[in-house]
Amino acid sequence: MIKLIVTDIDGCIYDKNKLVTNLINQLKILKNKGIYCTFATGMGIKRINYKIDFKPNCAMIVEDGGRIISPEGETIIAHPFLADDLVVLQSMLEQSKISMVAFACLTNQKYICLAKDDKALQTIKNGLAVSDVVITDNAESFIEYALQFGCTRVSIFARENSNFVYDTRLRCVKNLDHINITIRGVDKGTALIELINLLEINLQETLVIGDDFNDIPMFSLPVGFKISVSNRSPQLLALATHQVENPDQLSEVILKIIDQQK
Repeated sequence: MIKLIVTDIDGCIYDKNKLVTNLINQLKILKNKGIYCTFATGMGIKRINYKIDFKPNCAMIVEDGGRIISPEGETIIAHPFLADDLVVLQSMLEQSKISMVAFACLTNQKYICLAKDDKALQTIKNGLAVSDVVITDNAESFIEYALQFGCTRVSIFARENSNFVYDTRLRCVKNLDHINITIRGVDKGTALIELINLLEINLQETLVIGDDFNDIPMFSLPVGFKISVSNRSPQLLALATHQVENPDQLSEVILKIIDQQK
C-alpha cells in the first residue's frame, strides 16, 4: 500500500501561475485517510506558503534536498555549505556574468541576495518584502553572509547570452532560467531517503511526482510509483512508471494506482 506521496510544486501542483485544484483536493482527501502527502521542491518555506493552499502532514523536502523541514517550517535536517564549498562558490560567481544570486538563511528568516543589475533589483522587489531581504552587490560580502548565516541551496540567474562557469566540486543543476547549487551528494533523491527513514516506511510504499531535471534523483531510486508530468525531461520520462501530459490528469492517475493496491 502507498503510505507516502511526494510531489514537486512548480509544474505539478502549481502550473502556469495557478493551483492545480483537483490535485490539491485529492491530496487533502488522501491526507485525511492517513497517507503522508508532502512536497519535494526547490522552493523555500516562504514561497511555498505564498503559492500553495495545502499543508503537508509530514516533513517536506525543500531547496532541492538541501533541507528537510516540518510543516511549520522548522529545519529537521540540513546540509549547509562548508567554508571550502563557499570558496568554490565565490570563484564561480566571480568568473561568471551574474544578474542575481540568492539564498535563504538557515539561522533566521532572511533572504540574502547578490544583485548585479536593475533587472535583479526589480525581481527582488517584486518577489520579497523589504523586511525579508538583505541585498549586496559584492560577491565577497555575499559569501560572508552565507558563512555567517548558513545556507543549503543557492539560486543563480546568469545574465542573458552569457556562459556560466560550472565547478564539479558542487552540484549544479540548470533549470529553465536559473542554476541551483547544493553541496555534492545532496539532491531530492538523498533527501527522499532521509524522509522515509524519518517516517519509518520504505521506498516501495512511496509515490513520487515530478516534471524536471531536479526530480531525476528521486526517480532514479527504486520507488514504488513514479509519475512524470509532461515530456520536458526525456531522462525523467524514461524512469517513470506512469506519465501524464498535464497536471490536471494527476489526480485520476493517483486514484487508479491506489485502487490497484487494494
